[in-house]
Parts: sequence; structure tokens; C-alpha cells
Amino acid sequence: MARRVTPSQFNAMLRRAESQRRQAIQKINREIDRVNRANKKAVDDYNRQAKKAVDDYNREVRQHNARVRSNRQNLDRAIRRLEQEARKPTRVTYTVRSRTVYESYQRLNERYEAGAYPAHFNDALDLAEREASNSAELEAVLGEEPTDAGQELQLETDPALTETLSKVQNDLPDRWRGALYALSPRNPDAARHFCTSAREIFAKIFEVRAPDSAVRAAFGNCDLTPQGTPTRRAKIRYLLSRQSLTDEALEDFVDTDVDNILSLFTVFNEGTHGRAGAYGASQLVAIKTRVEDGMKFLLDLSAS
Repeated sequence: MARRVTPSQFNAMLRRAESQRRQAIQKINREIDRVNRANKKAVDDYNRQAKKAVDDYNREVRQHNARVRSNRQNLDRAIRRLEQEARKPTRVTYTVRSRTVYESYQRLNERYEAGAYPAHFNDALDLAEREASNSAELEAVLGEEPTDAGQELQLETDPALTETLSKVQNDLPDRWRGALYALSPRNPDAARHFCTSAREIFAKIFEVRAPDSAVRAAFGNCDLTPQGTPTRRAKIRYLLSRQSLTDEALEDFVDTDVDNILSLFTVFNEGTHGRAGAYGASQLVAIKTRVEDGMKFLLDLSAS
């Protein structure tokens, strides 16, 4: 039996129902607003991140292109100087080796221009161009008469390089600091000290980053030295393969570049007759740059 209500009771019931309806609508609207705000925030965050990613990419592209232009300009300028120095009868051996580095780089660049390399080769190719430029630039600088012989010289170590060297072996940063400390125009035994330390560092990088056993395991039929150990070229192939950079032209360039640096040590020793004073401060800085960047190149290619 239906319950009888008075008009005032009925009106109260209507007001309660209307209040509950409004509360339900407000709750729904609040939830809709919350969802919309969350969606807007998600869209804004995505757009902000996407814009940042695009800006970062474009900045990297601009930096890459600027670096490539700079490297190419330096290389072209160094090659012109090298052409002039090649006409002189001095330091023929190192000039020939510098020319070999340049020719090896040209083969690498031709393959790049032909689209032979995917994007992950770009950093290695940039560094290769820097190496070719450094080699040619150093050859030209060494052919000049020093105007600052005996000038006081302080060579700073690169913190990033010393940190990476420490990961290869704890004492390598100290060896490199010692090599730079010895590289003074006033040090009569600079050539021997610098060359010995730098050569040992290169040898240690190959020894640690490309152990004989690992190279043999990766390439069972690799080329061997007369002593029966994997050759430097085989070790370079191993290092490149670990970075997914397997390529004969790049392998040839790295091997040629390292050979060029090691030959510099012979020229440095013979050219100075054991006396750093035969070279000026600017020439010693160029030698430091050539060797230091060569280490960085090899360490980057062998990073684990």
C-alpha cells in the first residue's frame, strides 16, 4: 500500500532527489574535468618532450654539420700545407706516412659519399676525419722552422681522457701525465720519455681491450705476427666488430692512423737527436694533440 505523504513531504522528497541529481552531475563533471586535465597534461608533456627531442636532434645535427665543416676545412688546409712540405727534402718518411693516412681517409670518405655507411658509423667517421686532419697538420707544422724554441710550455691533461685511460689500467693516467710533463723544450730527454710512455699506452690499450685470446676466439684464422700472436690489424678488426663497425675501409684507416702515430715517435726521436729544443713549443703542442686525439680515437672505438 502506497504511503501517503503531505504536499510538504513530497516537495522535500523532490528537493532531496534534485540535490542528489545535482551532486551526481557535479561528481561526474569533476571527474570529467580531472580526466580532461590529466589528458591535457599528458598531451602537453608529450608535446614538450617531443619538442625537446626535436630541438635536441636539430642541435646535434647542427653541431655535427659544424664539426664536419670544421674538420673538412682543417683537413683541406692541412693538405695544402702538406703539399708544400712534400716538396722539401726533410722528414720524407713521415710525409709519406701522412700521405698514406690521407689516402686511406679518402677511400673511407668515398664510401661514405656513396652511402655505404648507416647512421651509427657517423661518430667514427667524424673522428677519422679529425685524425686525417691532425696528421696532415702536424706534418706541415713539423716542417716549419720553430720560432718559439725553448719557450716555457705547460701541457694540461684532458680529464675525460685520463678517466677513460684509468678504466683500461689504473696507472695509465699517470703515465700520460708524466709523458706531457716530459714534453718540454727545456728537457734534453723529452723525446725518449714522451715516446716511451705514449707507445706503452697504445700497446696497453690493445692488450687490454683486444686480448690475444679474445681475438683468436673471435677470428680463428686471424693474421699472426712472427711471434704467433694476433697482429695489430686483427686486433683492430676485433675492436670494430664489438662496436658493430665492421668495415674493411675503416679497419684500414685505423691501422694506418695508428701506424702513423707510432712512426711519429721514431721521427721525433731521430729529428731531435734526443733534444726537445729542436722543436718549438707550438710544434710540441701539435705533437701532443696528434697523440692525444689518436688515443681518444682508439679508446672510443674500443669502448665496452
